Amino acid sequence: LGRTRALLGPACSEIPAGAPSPDVANLVRALTAEAEAVRLSAEAALLHPFFRPLIEAKKATVSACCVCKKATRFEDGTLCNEGHATCRTCLDAHVKCCGDDDLRALRLREGRVLCPRGGVLGCSASPFSDKDLASGMSSAGFAGYVKVRGRLLATETREEVNPEAQKRLQAEQQRLAALEQAQRKVLAARKHIEDEILPCKCPRCLAPYLDAP
Repeated sequence: LGRTRALLGPACSEIPAGAPSPDVANLVRALTAEAEAVRLSAEAALLHPFFRPLIEAKKATVSACCVCKKATRFEDGTLCNEGHATCRTCLDAHVKCCGDDDLRALRLREGRVLCPRGGVLGCSASPFSDKDLASGMSSAGFAGYVKVRGRLLATETREEVNPEAQKRLQAEQQRLAALEQAQRKVLAARKHIEDEILPCKCPRCLAPYLDAP
């Protein structure tokens, strides 16, 4: 319950008080279902139609990157849960820098990455989720993050040397690999839309029209 509140609290606080929605009752039923197999997790609840208007609004939001100060769309980077935006370029650099920390520092964070404004700059946001990084980073940058997490997990597994640790390592590596593959598909789809669908092209030679808007 505590984790659910932590994840859904910020999203719920941005919904206007008394906002009518036919999806509210459905969401409440899904969150309070007695059977664990059908009860929504906090992460799945954020994908419920009730939150769709909020998510769409966030995608259109433009904020100044907390590192380089350039205007950044939500879908071209990520936001910490304190609302600080980080553009894709700065996020790649920040995650790489965090991955270069010594083993002790990586273990303290469990290989996770905090907001660039964390620590002495005062941001108390929780670490970025793997999904946040997969969608906010470049393919190469996220691949580097996956390698660092993999090395950390492998080191801990060698030290524990037990079957359970080996199973956890394999499960985590498979989960991160799936996220990396999904992120590559998203980038490929975006590139196809930008290169093939949006430009106006001659149907015969496929060259863009010179006077296309």
